[in-house]
Amino acid sequence: MKSRSASLLAGSFASVAFLHAPGVSAATESVVMSFDVSNGAEPYADLLNVKGTLFGTTAGGGSDEEFGTVFSLDPTTGAEKVLHSFDANGTDGYFPEAGLINVKGTLFGTTQDGGTSGDGTVFSISTTSSEKVVYAFKGGTDGVGPIAGLGRCQWDIVRDD
Repeated sequence: MKSRSASLLAGSFASVAFLHAPGVSAATESVVMSFDVSNGAEPYADLLNVKGTLFGTTAGGGSDEEFGTVFSLDPTTGAEKVLHSFDANGTDGYFPEAGLINVKGTLFGTTQDGGTSGDGTVFSISTTSSEKVVYAFKGGTDGVGPIAGLGRCQWDIVRDD
């Protein structure tokens, strides 16, 4: 297992903020969510908008304070929810550094480490928190340690002519 605990346990904090620049006046900032390790830390990836709710990942923090989370955020009210905390057993992966994609209401993402071989996972999660491993990398020809997100193929525009 790769160690990240030193920087996280020392108090790694971050915030989600929106800048508003109406017209030519100076931009203003509104903090909508702050990370305090228990709800995540190290939010590297972009947020995903699904019907007005934002979804994201953190590479650290969570219930074990270091393995990462999947979270939701209502940008209007600031209501946040940790949908899943990755933990020390690592069977579902840990350190999700990339963003999520939405496929028909199910979110998909990757973890850099963990899974049955310790080489990362592809996971799915519902927008209400039912997480499961879709694929666990084996560390051979299938790759190891994915830090990139998943792309989405637009099957409806792929043609065979």
